[in-house]
Amino acid sequence: MRRLLFGVIFVSLSTSIPSTLNAQVTIRTDGQTEEVYKDFMYFWDGSSVKFYGDELFFVADGDDPEGQVPASGTTFSGAQQGDSFAYRMEAVEDWNSDDAISAINNGTFQNYLSGLTKCIVDGHNGNQYGYTVYASGNVDGSGGLQSRPPGHPERIDVMGEALILTFDTTGQLSSDSGASAFFGPGADDEFTNNGLAAGSQLFVSDLHLGHFTRDNDDEVVNAVDYLVFDVSENQILSGYPNGVGLGIQLDKRDLTNDTIPGPWALDDGDIIVVAFNIPDNPDNTQQWWDLWSLTFDVKERKPMLYVSNRTRDSQGEDNIRAYEFDPNTGALELHQSLDGYINPWHIGLSGDDAYLYVSADNSSVGVLEVDPIYGSLTPREKQFDRDNINPTYVSVSPSGAILVAANYEGEDLSVYEIQPDGQLSDPIQRFAFPNEGSNLHAAVFSKAGDLLFVANTGGNEI
Repeated sequence: MRRLLFGVIFVSLSTSIPSTLNAQVTIRTDGQTEEVYKDFMYFWDGSSVKFYGDELFFVADGDDPEGQVPASGTTFSGAQQGDSFAYRMEAVEDWNSDDAISAINNGTFQNYLSGLTKCIVDGHNGNQYGYTVYASGNVDGSGGLQSRPPGHPERIDVMGEALILTFDTTGQLSSDSGASAFFGPGADDEFTNNGLAAGSQLFVSDLHLGHFTRDNDDEVVNAVDYLVFDVSENQILSGYPNGVGLGIQLDKRDLTNDTIPGPWALDDGDIIVVAFNIPDNPDNTQQWWDLWSLTFDVKERKPMLYVSNRTRDSQGEDNIRAYEFDPNTGALELHQSLDGYINPWHIGLSGDDAYLYVSADNSSVGVLEVDPIYGSLTPREKQFDRDNINPTYVSVSPSGAILVAANYEGEDLSVYEIQPDGQLSDPIQRFAFPNEGSNLHAAVFSKAGDLLFVANTGGNEI
């Protein structure tokens, strides 16, 4: 992500995505072939979406008689011609969410996945659509079935059953992978999966779980576990619920229309898991679900421009703004404005662009969380040092561990530790300048982070 800071109106620039998802493509399937994995690919030819997979189709009005899955658009919001992406769906029978989270924390999640027992990805055998798990260790050496599982093959209803979706945005998967699939929606829609262009971003949302718990089964504790994993960062992606791409034992009553909404911005190799994790399921005719549909969008990556508006007489109204920035034309479009920061001076982004820090006249450093998808800002806290110090500049160390505030009236520097959640500690050090009347205007780390350059206008020195 790019950053830019200058002037009395201070600006931070970071790459993010505009908030309007106005051309999402919802895909469903009625495929019923039993295979160890299924591959799906999607291609944008500049005017319409083509796809490849097991009996895929766009969700149209009337496809969902209960009205829970929205009808699909047939175009992506901001894809470049030739953009394509894919994912592989696999099934396992011995998923354990606690073990998975421990593996993530230990940096061994992909090893954990490779050690799980693969089974069959099945299609719902009734008059509904979606994918399920055909479990009980029944994959033989040829990829066939050895035995019938204890649950229902057309449902996900046994503890440990899970679907694992691994996404490809670099053109790794192809139509000759061996899985049963077809090109569509037209007869002559064959294409090659070459991946997404550098300026395009994939979004996945609305994982709809068909036939969850019936509305009148209030005593049935039916639930789903899910997680969304960022492979490159080895962490769970932000999303739903409560800003975390992780849900454990989510009951139907905690979901709207049996749907895990997202959206999540996914890159190559990222993983979505949906799992059944109920230890005791004596009546699996009531406690079960399958994965009915997913929604995709591809958008152009656009930077977000963050502005602190210092007007001196301000009481804190509308003084932090976020703009969508068009790098081709230089045009700005207001995305968000925030109150509560009196005469803000400098603003600075954390090294991972996850947090924005604001210095203001009320002797505080504000912390705002940056939405990883849309770039929207959410205030988290204001860290007060002491009265009448007027911090004018904030600077984050290259390691991301330290934030330094240059205090104009306080005539010193305040040093804070940045916590794992982006919040600031109490000052761990104050560094006073010997000259009387020192007024600090800026503090900038060297590239290596071993030096700090401080501009002192009162002492006319650096």
